[in-house]
Amino acid sequence: MFILRFLWAVLTSRFLWTLIGIALLSLLIWVFGPIVQVGPYAPFDSDNVRIAIIAGLIILWLIWLIIAQRRAIRANRMFVAEIAAPVAEKQLTPGEESVAAVGAKFGEVMAELKRRKLGGRKFLREMPWYVIVGPPATGKTTALRQSGLNFPIDLTDDLQGVGGTRNCDWFFSENAVLIDTAGRYVQQESQPDVDATEWLGFLDLLKKHRGRRALNGVIVALSIDALSEGDEAIKAHGRKIRRRLAELNDRLEIRLPVYLMLTKADLIKGFEAFFGGLST
Repeated sequence: MFILRFLWAVLTSRFLWTLIGIALLSLLIWVFGPIVQVGPYAPFDSDNVRIAIIAGLIILWLIWLIIAQRRAIRANRMFVAEIAAPVAEKQLTPGEESVAAVGAKFGEVMAELKRRKLGGRKFLREMPWYVIVGPPATGKTTALRQSGLNFPIDLTDDLQGVGGTRNCDWFFSENAVLIDTAGRYVQQESQPDVDATEWLGFLDLLKKHRGRRALNGVIVALSIDALSEGDEAIKAHGRKIRRRLAELNDRLEIRLPVYLMLTKADLIKGFEAFFGGLST
């Protein structure tokens, strides 16, 4: 599977196809150059002329690569610096205070990422971003922590306790950014106005810093025990999640793929006995 993903990444690489294009153009110049005539002259008949033209093409391509790389580095630095910048203090409503807390937490993590230079050649701005939504106590955070992905920033302190995610937890892996959102963003029951303001403010934060590429997908988490509560409970969960997805699409002005993740499969009767002997 890894080999197939690697081959697909190579075959869809812009660098590869640009290199092939340069090679084909150079071949055409070398083979058909001598037969090109302008009146009585054959400007490309000389080997030295054709070598100089091909060398010029390669040099121009290398210059373009260097400029593109420097622009990407500059854009990534500006992106990180803008998000990590402190927000000016002002009188805030409870919902706005929560949004500010989300932004402040994001800024702290981004500053840490900037210090550690996460990603090497793969810039944070260009990584795919996914948001995870679902009702409270679904096990979203636990699923991420046990996913086997490598997260270079240790979030253990943030995840201790049984209170669940307060607003958002940002998981930065080497290949993607995963945003674990609080279950109350979906439910919006205890403090509807505050939760709704924070949810929409969170989406605005994504749109502000990521633009039209705010997200690459949505992961909807539902626990197995929630699916065993009966038809009415399942429909209620579905309506709330559908509203949040509609708000997400409308606010970000993009259509996103949605993936369903079922959690707490170990609650199924006989699950542990059947799978207990298998390694992860």
